[in-house]
Amino acid sequence: MLKHEYYVKKTKWDKIKKWIKEFFSAILIALAIRVFLIEPYRIPTPSMYPTILEGDMLMANKFWYGVLVPIINFKLPSFSSPTNGDIILFETPTYSSPGKFREIVNFITFGIFGLDNTRENPKYFIKRVIGKPSDVITILDPRSSDFSYHIVLNDKPCILKPIDESSVPDFEEKSEYKFFVETIGDKTHYVQFMKRYFSSSSVYIPRELQGKFYVPREGDVIEFSIIESFDNIADVKKSYESGLLLDINPSTRVQLKVGEKIIELSGRILRSLYFTGLRNSIISNHDLYKLLVEGKVTVSVKDDYYFVIGDNRDNSLDSRYWGFVPAKLILGNPLFRHFPISRIGKVDSIKIKGK
Repeated sequence: MLKHEYYVKKTKWDKIKKWIKEFFSAILIALAIRVFLIEPYRIPTPSMYPTILEGDMLMANKFWYGVLVPIINFKLPSFSSPTNGDIILFETPTYSSPGKFREIVNFITFGIFGLDNTRENPKYFIKRVIGKPSDVITILDPRSSDFSYHIVLNDKPCILKPIDESSVPDFEEKSEYKFFVETIGDKTHYVQFMKRYFSSSSVYIPRELQGKFYVPREGDVIEFSIIESFDNIADVKKSYESGLLLDINPSTRVQLKVGEKIIELSGRILRSLYFTGLRNSIISNHDLYKLLVEGKVTVSVKDDYYFVIGDNRDNSLDSRYWGFVPAKLILGNPLFRHFPISRIGKVDSIKIKGK
């Protein structure tokens, strides 16, 4: 081989190696930015209407509430914590991993193929914080108060003020809703309720979960005790001995005591919020067995928890169904909307026509 031919071949190979090195370096930098700083998300459902519409694309801050490192599921320390009225992005408590291999492939391909985030097994949700750790919340049917309020937070009603539909973005089926501005603490935001339920008593949401409850805080020692039981203890023992997941009668009355706070819960609320059977469950299967059989159980809380709801109050799967969101599952908060172009900018802004 001539000297100049060898030089040409060596130069070409050096260029290829340099290109490969630069390509993979760019990929690693992009993955690091995605994990530790910011990441784009596309909203797949209408649960946050009218604030965030289906198909909107948001850029999310990943480090402010503590980075949740994917695959190994390790949570780094946070700079701050969500407060009431904030919108948060989190890993849903209902999510079940499809396996580490699929998670790794999905991660290095930037989620293009959606291998670990499907409609049947959603991984990411975005909702609004209604209750932070140590808050006491009461959920009511807003129709019973003629839509003056839906939520009572620490004994203070969160006022609903009706607004004209022209104040909110246009979307399909907009004419089927009534719109309000709700105040949670010192923050205001849009919410909507379906017209066909507006004067109806046959409401599934939020009637499925109504009543008073406490949002657990890390370090809490909560005592649950039976006030009145409608459970068959023999059946409870048989199910427990068979290794089955227990349940509690919705009508059973339970007292929750934490510090000076004493709250009466229904069996339905305890089952929906404190004993979910998921990774956000406050009460274990053994704890529930002890409560039902012995009448009392004490539980130590290992994390901060949040109660979240979608702004589309009659069409949102949220804490009313699968319980509290533990701090360890919070991924971040939306920085801004970058699609569609017509609504680029701040996500959670209030613009009331005529004011």
